[in-house]
Amino acid sequence: ARWYHEFSPSGNEEGTFHAAYMDQPCTFMNQSGQGEYYKGENFTATAKYMYGSQELLFVLPEEGASPNELLTDPEYKRFISAYLEDPAGWENKGYSTINLSVPKFDITSDMDMAPGLREMGVSGIFEGGSGSFAPIADQDFSFTGVKHACRVSLDEEGCEAASVMIAPVSGASAPPEEELDFRLDRPFLFMVIGNESLPIYMGVVNQITE
Repeated sequence: ARWYHEFSPSGNEEGTFHAAYMDQPCTFMNQSGQGEYYKGENFTATAKYMYGSQELLFVLPEEGASPNELLTDPEYKRFISAYLEDPAGWENKGYSTINLSVPKFDITSDMDMAPGLREMGVSGIFEGGSGSFAPIADQDFSFTGVKHACRVSLDEEGCEAASVMIAPVSGASAPPEEELDFRLDRPFLFMVIGNESLPIYMGVVNQITE
């Protein structure tokens, strides 16, 4: 979907993304506006809204904390649960002029789901002659694998995301006094939230490659 307030290309700047093991050049999209932010001991979060009642939540770990550490943090889990239910329910939040700086990115993920399915006990679909699909098919068949592919990209106009699963067969108010610089120049998490307040895509940006 398109951003409700698009980034202006004239506001772009070249900068540095501080990945875990190296600094990488990248293009940052910049925008200032009034909005809400949410804080935890090890993170700060804010959202950018899109048409269709969708939004993209950015979560920036504090210096010294990695996205992987944050994913196991009980407070972060509690925040995500509270945010999806009602953002106003999070106790540590504020309203500010937010100077948002987001790197342009285009990420892809390819996952082989067969090992995980087998580990969960879903193995009959890979075995011919087991009758797994007898209720819905006249001819016996089995899957040779299950793969999931996903792509998420951001630019000045909006966020584009798509996924596919492949299973081959053998009103104006006074501006706030507070100001927050929210610069995503190190590894961060993001979540695309649909109009039913359910996460559609979740990901981590660990490095930027141009």
